[in-house]
Amino acid sequence: MRSVRILFGVSLFCIHQLTVYSEFPNPPVYPAAVTLIKEHRALVQELKERETILSFGNAEDKNKSQRQKIIDQIINKTIKDGAVQNLETLVNEKLMILKNLAIEEGLKKPDQFLGVHDFTDILVESRETDLHKILIKMPKGANLHAHSTSMSTLQTLLEMPTRKFCGADYENVYVLHNNYDYSDIRGFKVSNQPPTSTEKNLQYSKLKEVMFSNKYGEKGFIDGLKSILTLKSIDKHHGEEAWTAMSKPYAVLNGLLNYAPFLEKIIEKSLEEMMKENVQYVEIRATFGMVYDLKKVLSPEETFQFYKDVCTKFTKKHLASGMPNRGIFAKITFIGPVGPTKEQHEDFFKIYKRLVKKDKEAYPLFLNGFELEGPEDGMSPATPTLDSYVPYIKELDTYLETNENITNMNYYFNAGQTKTYKISDENLYDAVMLAKRIGHAYTLPKHPYLMELAKKRDVCIEVSLTADLATKLNFDLHSHPMSEMLANNVQMVITPKNPAFQDSTMTDDFYLAFVYVAAQEHDLSVLKKLILNSFKYSGMNNEELTEAVEAWVSKYMKWLKETNQTLSATKMKDDRRKLEWLKLERTDFFKDVVTDELREQKYPKNEYPAIKEIINARS
Repeated sequence: MRSVRILFGVSLFCIHQLTVYSEFPNPPVYPAAVTLIKEHRALVQELKERETILSFGNAEDKNKSQRQKIIDQIINKTIKDGAVQNLETLVNEKLMILKNLAIEEGLKKPDQFLGVHDFTDILVESRETDLHKILIKMPKGANLHAHSTSMSTLQTLLEMPTRKFCGADYENVYVLHNNYDYSDIRGFKVSNQPPTSTEKNLQYSKLKEVMFSNKYGEKGFIDGLKSILTLKSIDKHHGEEAWTAMSKPYAVLNGLLNYAPFLEKIIEKSLEEMMKENVQYVEIRATFGMVYDLKKVLSPEETFQFYKDVCTKFTKKHLASGMPNRGIFAKITFIGPVGPTKEQHEDFFKIYKRLVKKDKEAYPLFLNGFELEGPEDGMSPATPTLDSYVPYIKELDTYLETNENITNMNYYFNAGQTKTYKISDENLYDAVMLAKRIGHAYTLPKHPYLMELAKKRDVCIEVSLTADLATKLNFDLHSHPMSEMLANNVQMVITPKNPAFQDSTMTDDFYLAFVYVAAQEHDLSVLKKLILNSFKYSGMNNEELTEAVEAWVSKYMKWLKETNQTLSATKMKDDRRKLEWLKLERTDFFKDVVTDELREQKYPKNEYPAIKEIINARS
């Protein structure tokens, strides 16, 4: 009882100090109040530090797989060196100044930073920052979810319907459009003969005729196409409508993107763009029965061989040895149909099994696995779409156990790509039990037990921030479930998924994750963990994994040195001062009690004008 009375007395004293502080512009600072507040702040800081220690990038892995041991061994042999660690610490301090500067400047305009703000505007602004420019050069490891038809930049896709890109095939390119409106573009096709539309109100015309029917010529045509391709047109919050709108760019460009000679150019250009972003390895998503030439639609086996030839040719062109240690290499993941008939399931797995056998004949393996994806909203929760795949997956598992040297049996499912809870996200249960990686898993934090099971089974989540924003699955990154998964140490990787249709890059996703989603104290260790996870959860075999991580370590140490030189001591001194000033401007009573004391400690009065001048010059 005595302790309660003491605590009540202390509380009254603190309330009295709060009242005094609010009534007077320059209140006296009582030593006892300052001491109590400082002790309280110290306890709060301790709690924050404990939370950080248990979060992603900081928590120790309890169940280390063989692949994690391979990565740890390489890291311990190189980056754990004292000199490298010191350099890493120094660069981390500088990156955190830039990150916190972005956050503090963002808090000055909360309607944009904290509220619903067009993500394309966010990307445009972020690309001008020093932090974004540093992250472009950061070696990013692997892109584990790259759709063959949308993994390039938007600019690359917009170059497709031009004479320069099409070359000799320009005369064979036709545009599907409304009978009465050339600007109402519905699709493309490359053919020796004029194609015939199966829809009454649509017709095919030669590209050059449609292009120059526009009074603005080629530029006007490209501008119109750009408005169709970007996902800004998705105005529905979520659900089947959003999925339908998201499918429109694919539907319009399929005829160009899947024409074999054009697709080869797109793949090569995409890999070159990823190399410039310092990506080492790519897992390309593709579909059967889509690629064609002037004679026919390629069979599944021919489609597989097409992708393998293009990627192998690219790798050998850029690397003398053909190995991944100095450039980029890729593997293929085929997408299976979700929610169709039993016969379609059987056909897909028969084809996939044939490809597994075909791939086994030529080492190294190019076939990585298969993915299942499709719209979940509108599906009945009583009949999850992944259920019917279980017998086929078990059959493949049995086949794997009886055949040595087959490692291309990785299962990847898109699940929980919805906002609903136990209405349209039932596929998460199947995915956690069966998959190696899960795409999106947006509703996973709503299932605490399932989230713990995913951690126990070492399932990795593919996070696509720009895709979630573009498809209106998420409106405000500060409420994105990735933050909850970071706090709970769920294993994740970063992937842009459809950068062409989002007008984004992989660097954009890393920037958004670092500044908008991660906690303010999350540092370089989070970025490094996301990158190393992209190797760990990839479809590379252990030999490829070892070589890729060793190559990454070399690139990473070079990046550390260059970043340290770029962010000079003089520049960081200015940024640090600006950051401290912005922090002091924020209104927080518990800190403002000792604001005057802090100001005098950090900046003598004669420095105030200089600090203000720096802020004005760089705002």
